[in-house]
Amino acid sequence: LFEQQPNGLWLMTIGVPVPMETRVDTTGSMGNNVDVALGVLPRAFELVGQMLPGCDLQVATGIFGDAFSDRFVLCRPQFEMEAGKIVEQLTLMVPERNGGDATEDPDYGLFAGAYLTADYLSRIGLKGYDFTVSDADGRGSVEKDGIMVVFGDDVFEKIAGNGHQLDPHRLPRTKEIVKVLLKRAHAFFLQVGDIPTTRDFWTDVFGQERVVVLPDTRMLPQVQAVIIGLTEGTLSLGDV
Repeated sequence: LFEQQPNGLWLMTIGVPVPMETRVDTTGSMGNNVDVALGVLPRAFELVGQMLPGCDLQVATGIFGDAFSDRFVLCRPQFEMEAGKIVEQLTLMVPERNGGDATEDPDYGLFAGAYLTADYLSRIGLKGYDFTVSDADGRGSVEKDGIMVVFGDDVFEKIAGNGHQLDPHRLPRTKEIVKVLLKRAHAFFLQVGDIPTTRDFWTDVFGQERVVVLPDTRMLPQVQAVIIGLTEGTLSLGDV
């Protein structure tokens, strides 16, 4: 947004919008990390904003569960640009702390990030940010019925309207979904706890340089800010 000043010049009062989406595993295996993550994530807006000077940070923070046992496979808000609205969205999340097996379902959230997101930044050839936070493997795929339950009966029309052509009977696997996501976002998997099999699974999906292992979720906003600062060049390794 540019506003004309009394001297006739124009001042940029709101910069280019930069979207940042975070989806957090809230199944039982995450334990106390669920409450910790939901408690600290509001700080991400402040810390990440410092890494994006002159930009308009827009945040969407959601949660995901298990498609086979949870009522809410995915809770995904719209992108918000005010701290109060971001916190308000978090209060609407429904963490069930359930999950019927060791594998969880961030796959539907990744699918939404890849095929059901329209943002200005990607239209001008730049990228926003996308974070998935979990301690478990993903399912590795999505199902047509699951997509329609989560996103509605007209989901494939919405996907087509967003510029993607998907055959409902030949859906991409999670690794392919992430490849599409990486075209519009710098995407990372933040692993809570260092389980080697989980790390191997997500390294295959995202690539080694996009998997970051955390002992717990207490420093989640700081880690996100560091990743974005290093990616944007507004932070050096010495500053970290």
